[in-house]
Amino acid sequence: MRRELIPRPLILLFALIGLIWLLSWLISLANFFGDIILLFFLAWLVAFTLSPLAGILTVRPVPRVILDMLCQRGHTRLANWLENVSLSRGLAASLIYLSIMLGVILGGVFILPAATNQTIQLANRAPDFANQIPVFLEMGQTELARRGLLVQTLDLPAMAQYRELVQDVRNIASVIAQNAVGLLTSLATLVANLFLVLILSFYMMLDGPRLLQGIIGLVPPTYQSDVRYFFSCVDQSFGGFLRGQAIAAVLAGLGTMVVMEIGGLGFVLVVGVTAGIMMLIPLVGAPLAVILPTFIALIQGKPGTALTVFLVLLVFQQILFNVVLPRIIGEALGMHPLLVLAALLLGIRVAGFWGALFGIPVVGVLATMALFAYNQVKMRYLETERKT
Repeated sequence: MRRELIPRPLILLFALIGLIWLLSWLISLANFFGDIILLFFLAWLVAFTLSPLAGILTVRPVPRVILDMLCQRGHTRLANWLENVSLSRGLAASLIYLSIMLGVILGGVFILPAATNQTIQLANRAPDFANQIPVFLEMGQTELARRGLLVQTLDLPAMAQYRELVQDVRNIASVIAQNAVGLLTSLATLVANLFLVLILSFYMMLDGPRLLQGIIGLVPPTYQSDVRYFFSCVDQSFGGFLRGQAIAAVLAGLGTMVVMEIGGLGFVLVVGVTAGIMMLIPLVGAPLAVILPTFIALIQGKPGTALTVFLVLLVFQQILFNVVLPRIIGEALGMHPLLVLAALLLGIRVAGFWGALFGIPVVGVLATMALFAYNQVKMRYLETERKT
């Protein structure tokens, strides 16, 4: 029996040390090129999310509703011609991204200055709003005492924590108000990066199917079906979740603006945009998106309007999550709520905001692939047992 020159445990130890060093080197490299990697990742994300729309436009660029309207008005020949029209993937992608860029330009011209102005106004009035908090709490305490539900009253203005909170609000508001020019510069940089992301995303969408086939072609033929299954899992879990979140964010932002405008509240634009961004955060984003406009109504001295806004937005979110989104994305994830919560907490712990945004779909893909691997091992085991 030949003796080993190096003991096996020592080999495993060296391999583990080398793996740890390689991972640390890759992490440091990713941190060094983090901004570039983030741009390409966001570009892939946009292309991945919009890819189904490009597929729809290549098959039927004119919606069925418009075709039916043309037929009802006697333009049957035009409707039949439009029904048979098809677009190339390049033309469909060009139409999508031209529309998005036009929307970004119009938003930068009309929406961005108004949102910046409202943000500065909100920052200037934040200390006054903070000073009004005791008034609302005293009103609540009085109402609870009248109903016999109050156990202990709080002297909020005398509490050290409250004084610190008011001072923090004043400091933050002062910083925002004094750096208005810097805020505009940062927003301009954000818009420029957005255009760069859209340009990269356009080329990714244009060559997406060819790149995918090229990646699959690099895999041995025996495993190509498994790779196709992996990409289908990514499209179902990751893509379905992200498209649903994006639709929820847009609808929630628009709904918040409409409700606040009807209620006669201020800061409609900045609160609506913030509520839409909050909706991107799974689980906790929806309650925050309702609390923010309710709080704005309270600090503007409209408690009745605040209650109405809260109830209307709560009903709107229930319709959105229970009726609209299930029809759009279906049961894309198929994850248990406990697994969703665990994925959210782990994502926040590992990657902060981006982990909160992408942790759930990543875990959904991993769970699907783990189940697929388990089924493959189980099938091979059963085949081996059958042969023996």
